[in-house]
Amino acid sequence: MNKLGKDYWSSIFNLRFIGYILLILSFIDVVNIFIPFQFTNAVWEFQMIGALVEHAPLPLIGSILVFLEK
Repeated sequence: MNKLGKDYWSSIFNLRFIGYILLILSFIDVVNIFIPFQFTNAVWEFQMIGALVEHAPLPLIGSILVFLEK
């Protein structure tokens, strides 16, 4: 394998690693959103849904980086 091929696979590995980090951080963020369980409070429920929608791009970007191939 030439130098260009090694650089390519090295960069793909780095992107996957970054993708896994983003997925782990987004999981921690979702757990942090659910921590104060107040399911009977309507204001908290609306804020929770808003926060989940606001943080939705992070796991999507992480998934794209993890499943990126040739």
